[in-house]
Amino acid sequence: METKCFAKAFAKAKKRKLHIPQASVSETSAIDVQPRSKKKMKIRPPKKKSESLILHCSKKKLSQAALNLSAQLKSFSQQKQLTEALQAYWDTTNDGIRDGFHACITIDCCARCGAMEQIEKILQNLKASGQTISIETNTSAIKGFVHGGGM
Repeated sequence: METKCFAKAFAKAKKRKLHIPQASVSETSAIDVQPRSKKKMKIRPPKKKSESLILHCSKKKLSQAALNLSAQLKSFSQQKQLTEALQAYWDTTNDGIRDGFHACITIDCCARCGAMEQIEKILQNLKASGQTISIETNTSAIKGFVHGGGM
């Protein structure tokens, strides 16, 4: 009796492994049923992102002065020191190194402090100088207008 129960359970398990999709009688003769392989799947570690992957083709190397200006503007923005950030941004000694990233940091500072007119002035200056306005800069400007109630 027990061997018959075991045989039935074994037959059911075998049918589950050889799962045949439902098809008409004429299609079942054309289906080749092969048992699944008992090979273990190899577990591979996730691929590491390449450090040398270049995301922006027009990426330029920044000078130390540009990096210093970025760090200075970032600290002013985090501390919500609007007048110091604007002085550093508009300083004539930074005319050669100022770019869209510095504008983005300054716009973020203006957004945190609620200075909408300064945001518009910086955006107009970027357009007048022929620089492209990045997505990050536009996002910072929108953030400032939303927080200031200008939408």
